[in-house]
Amino acid sequence: VIAVRSVSSSFLHASATSLTGYGIARNRLWGSRYSALPWYLAAVAMHAAFNGIASLGILLAEQYGDWGILLVLAGAIVFAFVAISVVRGKIMEHDARQGWLP
Repeated sequence: VIAVRSVSSSFLHASATSLTGYGIARNRLWGSRYSALPWYLAAVAMHAAFNGIASLGILLAEQYGDWGILLVLAGAIVFAFVAISVVRGKIMEHDARQGWLP
């Protein structure tokens, strides 16, 4: 369980940090009308969802053994990659609007 939580937690923190950083960047670039608060709250919600998935992992591990742990690890990794992809897409969308992309 420690190994699974260590790997998946690193993806979680990268995802949550990217959401918060995106919100801060929007605020700094475009002024106070773009608050970083919704993005911070989204990162908090993501962290809560991850903790829910981890708790589910304990239940699945009791019921299905190692397969339950692997299922939760896969779910956590997919969750993190989706979150990072969404934020990356938002950044690319902004860069394209600003004409910063070649």
